[in-house]
Amino acid sequence: MTTFVFEVVAESGCVLPWFPGHETRGGFLRAVRCVDEGLAERLHSGVEGGARGRRAVMSLKALRVVSGVRWVRVEDEGRSPLRWGLGSRMGFKALVEAGGRGWFSVTLLDEGVARDSVSVLPSLMGVEVVVGECRFRVSSLSIEVVATDKLWEDAPGEWGGIDLYFSTPTYLNPLRGDAQYKILYPDLTALLGNLVAIARHVTRRSYPKPEELANHVYVAGIDIKTPRTKSGTNAPTGFVGWVKVRPKKGTPREAMKLIAYLLKLSEKTNLGGNRSAGYGETKVDVSTKNSSSED
Repeated sequence: MTTFVFEVVAESGCVLPWFPGHETRGGFLRAVRCVDEGLAERLHSGVEGGARGRRAVMSLKALRVVSGVRWVRVEDEGRSPLRWGLGSRMGFKALVEAGGRGWFSVTLLDEGVARDSVSVLPSLMGVEVVVGECRFRVSSLSIEVVATDKLWEDAPGEWGGIDLYFSTPTYLNPLRGDAQYKILYPDLTALLGNLVAIARHVTRRSYPKPEELANHVYVAGIDIKTPRTKSGTNAPTGFVGWVKVRPKKGTPREAMKLIAYLLKLSEKTNLGGNRSAGYGETKVDVSTKNSSSED
């Protein structure tokens, strides 16, 4: 996997929603189209993915403005389950000043697309990226190659609990049926099924069935919330918040290592649906201390 991190500078004052995921994807693809229409189409359309249709080749971390910005509450969303990240800003809008600085990133999951992008995306230096009503100029670009083998090596084979934070709206697709509805809570089978599919796409390796993996763990704590929706608005669909996952008694070491690996992989790839628009961004804390497991 290859991650491109774009640092940007606002050209004038403007307003952004608390989660500009779709706006970031749209601005990025329009900018790419200016330099390479073919690559923009591949990034937009993805690749053939079998019975479920086409598969996305990119995941995105939505734009964050980190300086020259003021947050203003416009809706009372009540208590937020997060104290950091975009999810903690539900009900706010960002007032961005001219010269405000921020960043967004794009991770490419397909080796062929990533190889072509390395020679094209540096051309975005100095190019204007329009995010919603905000105009930014790309000021710098950095490239990171993510080694999945290293993620596997670093994944612990024993852990007492894993705290999984959903910092942008997240939804999961069912593993069976026509997949015409969204799962708006962290169902472990659907969650691990999504990550198994991502890992298979990225590494070209086989993995156990998600039902088998989910049978080894349970939810020991949860605090999630979905944004309030109103008719005629474009509120993002999905939940933000936190869930604690613990292993059941007698879980094999290999299964524990694989689950930890998949969850850490989600930090790079996001998880769930609409990852190319910044949905499903996660942060994972693994506790290697022993704790009481379910009998």
